[in-house]
Amino acid sequence: MKRLIALGTGVFLLICGFWVGLFELFKAVGGNNQATSLYGFTSGPGPMILTALLGSTIFVTVWHSLNCHVEGCLNIGKHKVRGSPYCNLHHEDARHEKTIEQLLTEQNELLRQVLNARVDN
Repeated sequence: MKRLIALGTGVFLLICGFWVGLFELFKAVGGNNQATSLYGFTSGPGPMILTALLGSTIFVTVWHSLNCHVEGCLNIGKHKVRGSPYCNLHHEDARHEKTIEQLLTEQNELLRQVLNARVDN
């Protein structure tokens, strides 16, 4: 995940550097006859950067909701365990040691204790 963040940051900086370089080249050849000094940025690379940020946010959100939730695993999660996706390698490790019946029995017992405590008060 750290590599992916570093790669995304590097690509973002390269794109920004490219646009800043084009802007400086544009100014050097006399192309700065604009209404304001920021008009070129706000009508050109500014919206492109915002669009790239929005797209990357959507991509990261979708990726997080689809990939395996084990740290360092980049596989697509095909098994839902307690609402989180896990891949074929890790889905058994994420499952409970107890069966569903045992968990439900424990929860029912806890609910009975809570209800009995409320009735006693």
